Amino acid sequence: KNMLIPIDIIWLNNYHIVHIEAAVLPPSAPDHLPVYKPEQEANFVLEIAAGQAKVFGLKTGQTLKYQLD
Repeated sequence: KNMLIPIDIIWLNNYHIVHIEAAVLPPSAPDHLPVYKPEQEANFVLEIAAGQAKVFGLKTGQTLKYQLD
């Protein structure tokens, strides 16, 4: 909701990428809000600009190290 630009959505279960939804477009109408969810259990989600998952070579099954400050 209120998304203005296309994004890539990356779901993580701890440090493992479990699902990537690439190039998700902003909703076409306020009453049409699609629901996106991972195919496997996840406890974190990362939203980045569309196309960046491909640029970084991110794929399901990979380990992604991150640090929460």
